[in-house]
Amino acid sequence: MVAEIRAIIPKRKGLGLANHKAAIELGMDRFMGILEDDLNKVVGTWKKKPTFRIVRKRERGHFVIGIFTDDQRWKWIGEGTSPYIIRPKKAKALAFRSGYTPATAPNRFIARQAGRSGAFVLTKEVHHPGIKPRKFNEKLVKRNRPKFNQFMRDTVRSSDG
Repeated sequence: MVAEIRAIIPKRKGLGLANHKAAIELGMDRFMGILEDDLNKVVGTWKKKPTFRIVRKRERGHFVIGIFTDDQRWKWIGEGTSPYIIRPKKAKALAFRSGYTPATAPNRFIARQAGRSGAFVLTKEVHHPGIKPRKFNEKLVKRNRPKFNQFMRDTVRSSDG
């Protein structure tokens, strides 16, 4: 799971509760589109974009939005990696440009165009320093929880009228 955001069901009695639950479900469906747009801000420039599944469910008195992906790159870049060695799989040597600008950076929740630069290098292996964690999941929740809470309050208030 990438992230989870919960909406608390109002504890009201009477005929209004069904309307509130329906309004919350509709509001959550709309907010799922906002989350999808936010995720696309991160992966918009990636050549191989991860596939996300955003679902709404009811769980123990809460409506929950869950965001899921099986994409290993999202995990590696989001959580970071330890240093590792890269070796050629089929060729005798690795060939690459010496400079690289990644599409994402720590403490940023927006993608930029990645790019290669510098002289070409041929080598038998590379000692990669590892990937600094981007903390996408934490940032996604931190950025969207206040918006989500306000969005849901406004949705429930509008269903009162």
